[in-house]
Amino acid sequence: MTSPYLKNKEAQRFCAWVDTGYISQNVYLYCAAFGLGTVALSLVDRDELHQRMQLQEHEKIVLTQVVGYLP
Repeated sequence: MTSPYLKNKEAQRFCAWVDTGYISQNVYLYCAAFGLGTVALSLVDRDELHQRMQLQEHEKIVLTQVVGYLP
Protein backbone atom coordinates (compact mmCIF):
# COMPACT_ATOMS: atom_id res chain seq x y z
CA MET A 1 0.00 0.00 0.00
CA THR A 2 1.68 3.15 -1.17
CA SER A 3 -1.11 5.68 -0.94
CA PRO A 4 -0.06 8.93 0.76
CA TYR A 5 -3.15 8.53 2.95
CA LEU A 6 -1.84 5.26 4.34
CA LYS A 7 1.55 6.33 5.64
CA ASN A 8 1.13 5.06 9.17
CA LYS A 9 1.09 1.36 10.02
CA GLU A 10 -2.23 1.48 11.85
CA ALA A 11 -4.05 2.80 8.76
CA GLN A 12 -2.35 0.17 6.60
CA ARG A 13 -3.38 -2.64 8.96
CA PHE A 14 -6.94 -1.35 9.11
CA CYS A 15 -7.23 -1.30 5.31
CA ALA A 16 -5.73 -4.78 5.05
CA TRP A 17 -8.35 -6.12 7.49
CA VAL A 18 -11.16 -4.40 5.58
CA ASP A 19 -9.88 -5.82 2.29
CA THR A 20 -9.78 -9.28 3.89
CA GLY A 21 -13.46 -8.88 4.77
CA TYR A 22 -14.31 -7.98 1.18
CA ILE A 23 -12.47 -11.02 -0.14
CA SER A 24 -14.15 -13.31 2.39
CA GLN A 25 -17.56 -11.94 1.45
CA ASN A 26 -16.85 -12.63 -2.22
CA VAL A 27 -16.00 -16.24 -1.35
CA TYR A 28 -19.32 -16.53 0.51
CA LEU A 29 -21.20 -15.13 -2.50
CA TYR A 30 -19.42 -17.46 -4.93
CA CYS A 31 -20.18 -20.47 -2.74
CA ALA A 32 -23.84 -19.50 -2.42
CA ALA A 33 -24.12 -19.19 -6.20
CA PHE A 34 -22.62 -22.64 -6.80
CA GLY A 35 -24.21 -24.59 -3.96
CA LEU A 36 -21.09 -24.80 -1.83
CA GLY A 37 -20.63 -24.10 1.85
CA THR A 38 -17.97 -21.97 3.48
CA VAL A 39 -16.95 -20.73 6.89
CA ALA A 40 -14.26 -18.26 7.91
CA LEU A 41 -11.99 -19.44 10.71
CA SER A 42 -9.89 -17.13 12.81
CA LEU A 43 -8.77 -19.61 15.47
CA VAL A 44 -5.89 -21.20 13.60
CA ASP A 45 -2.27 -21.75 14.52
CA ARG A 46 -0.97 -18.87 12.40
CA ASP A 47 2.68 -19.56 13.18
CA GLU A 48 2.49 -23.18 12.03
CA LEU A 49 0.41 -22.30 8.95
CA HIS A 50 2.82 -19.48 8.10
CA GLN A 51 5.70 -21.96 8.20
CA ARG A 52 3.89 -24.68 6.23
CA MET A 53 2.91 -22.20 3.51
CA GLN A 54 6.51 -20.90 3.44
CA LEU A 55 5.33 -17.30 3.64
CA GLN A 56 7.74 -14.41 3.88
CA GLU A 57 8.03 -12.43 7.11
CA HIS A 58 5.94 -9.52 5.82
CA GLU A 59 3.10 -11.83 4.71
CA LYS A 60 0.46 -12.30 7.42
CA ILE A 61 -2.43 -14.73 7.89
CA VAL A 62 -5.61 -12.89 8.88
CA LEU A 63 -8.07 -15.77 8.65
CA THR A 64 -8.64 -19.03 6.88
CA GLN A 65 -11.76 -19.91 4.95
CA VAL A 66 -12.87 -23.46 4.35
CA VAL A 67 -14.91 -24.27 1.23
CA GLY A 68 -16.72 -27.54 0.64
CA TYR A 69 -19.79 -29.38 -0.50
CA LEU A 70 -22.91 -29.10 1.61
CA PRO A 71 -24.36 -32.34 3.03
